Amino acid sequence: MGISLCVREYLRRLYRRRGIFYFLYRSRGEPTYPLLCLHWAYWSARAAIKGNPLVHFIGDSHTTAFNFQPRFLTHHIGQATAHNLRNEKSTTSSGKIMRKVLSKINKKRDIIALVFGEIDCRIHFHYQHEKTGTPIAQLIDATISNYGDVMLSLRNAGYKICVCSTAPAARQQNIYGYPFYGTAQARSKITKEFNEKLRIFCEKNSIHFIGVYSQFSDANGFTLPEYVADEVHLNSKICPFVRSEIRRAFNLQL
Repeated sequence: MGISLCVREYLRRLYRRRGIFYFLYRSRGEPTYPLLCLHWAYWSARAAIKGNPLVHFIGDSHTTAFNFQPRFLTHHIGQATAHNLRNEKSTTSSGKIMRKVLSKINKKRDIIALVFGEIDCRIHFHYQHEKTGTPIAQLIDATISNYGDVMLSLRNAGYKICVCSTAPAARQQNIYGYPFYGTAQARSKITKEFNEKLRIFCEKNSIHFIGVYSQFSDANGFTLPEYVADEVHLNSKICPFVRSEIRRAFNLQL
């Protein structure tokens, strides 16, 4: 391994440990991150004193819709896919980072909300279909199976969990230059199918499912205009609905 690769790998490991290097790096690209850390500190201290449960949103960048909400703590663990969440050799190390996050959560008091799958729907299902010829339905089923294993392992470990559906289909163009990238209509169809299968899995296994997709999508499967943060993400206007769903599912006062 060359010197540049060694340095890059060293810096990547520092970043994934989520210590001071992670704080400085993320603060540079996200000026609100220090304030978000203060938000975490305040609500964590308050929960420790009063015993009120917190809701931890763990996932990809779609957790940011829940930033700065009372008793909501967000854990953006990178560009994690639902498919590789349990993969020990994932290039994003998402499973390892998630376990580190989980180790600091009070499982007897708090709720975990998983937020994964949008990247799979927007990019990877179509990409793998074109690359390998595998039917998209089969790719979705495999991802639901992998993601489901993670859900069940968390529940078996004593965590109280719920699962958010993905956001509605994104209108973002192929800005990253993928050799295979589905049309908006194809991605909308994929997103709808994935969320339906995810809902069915959760219902069969008595896991609380929060239907963000169905609540905030239009007739074509895209985000309703008032809930758009950008071409991919939902904004914080979804929070009252999600809060009410969690309140109902766990019989909480949030």
